[in-house]
Amino acid sequence: MSLKLMNATINVAALSFVMMFSLSPERVLGQTQSAPITFYDGGWENIQISNAIAIYMIKHGFGRQAVDVDSNVPKMQNAMRSGTMDVNLEMYNNLMAEWVSAQVTDGKIVELGETYESASQGFYVPTYVIKGDAARGIKPLAPDLSSVQDLRKYLQAFRERDPDRQAKFINCIPGWACREINLIKLATYGLDNDLKSIEPKTENELNETILKEYEAGRPFITYYWAPSALPTMIDLTLLKEPAYDPACWAAIEKLLTPFQPGVPAERACAYETIPILKYATKKMVGENPDVVAFLRAMFIGSKTMGELAAYMHKQRATPDETALYFLRNHQTTWTKWVSDPVRSRVAASLSH
Repeated sequence: MSLKLMNATINVAALSFVMMFSLSPERVLGQTQSAPITFYDGGWENIQISNAIAIYMIKHGFGRQAVDVDSNVPKMQNAMRSGTMDVNLEMYNNLMAEWVSAQVTDGKIVELGETYESASQGFYVPTYVIKGDAARGIKPLAPDLSSVQDLRKYLQAFRERDPDRQAKFINCIPGWACREINLIKLATYGLDNDLKSIEPKTENELNETILKEYEAGRPFITYYWAPSALPTMIDLTLLKEPAYDPACWAAIEKLLTPFQPGVPAERACAYETIPILKYATKKMVGENPDVVAFLRAMFIGSKTMGELAAYMHKQRATPDETALYFLRNHQTTWTKWVSDPVRSRVAASLSH
């Protein structure tokens, strides 16, 4: 062999050696390095659990980087419209129906199907307010309370039983679309001036506020939703409202932009019980067809989501730990979402 040919052979071998040891997991799986896939984190436990499951499977099954991004509804809307946030796994369409419809029509975002099939929201009181709690020495305060309209009869009793002499309404978090909707509904029911609206800054603070009032045995009204952990931990009763209908909801939505505190709608009604849908930007769908196929198939279900939220609370687990619990204990669910190679890689990672 000539010296020139020998040197060329050595150079090729050296280059091959360097390339072999510089291959990233993404290249091993046939992917090129790119920006992480970004998931909207609105701050509630369900979306954090959904995100953690998806991100783990994308990292370990597809060899791609993915992150969740703390945000709120207005920022999420701007980011998805501009294409700088890729995925929202829990879009509450009933709280932003016009925006979602406009973005789908304009080709900015694409629906990927349900994350779970049923989500409800409403106004609750502790059941001991209605029935009492003999074990805790609590007498019924409002034995005939069954609806939001009934509250007016009992406002003075709520104040008398509260150390601050206030009838308290624990609202949802600023930055969540439900905050303004709840205030419009209270104004329409004629209760906004009679209820002290308490607005926690995070879901943890919201839960702590509710649990503090509950453990003290005090009367309060709170907004909450299901599936979630809290209704499985304490005994709450949902107050009836006029049934949802599209015309009523349109009257509420009309007052959201711009929102003006204290202005009532023509009428108010209950939240619609809806499926929770996933959306991705058109750019995400075009650039990541394999990951998007997985996200389309990803269906957790309302019952399972409630169980995961309860696990997270009872075990004081993080969303990542809850995702691992799901992946290890619900293999018959998630293995249907992906191809055999992806399934094998995720399963192998869980055994470590």
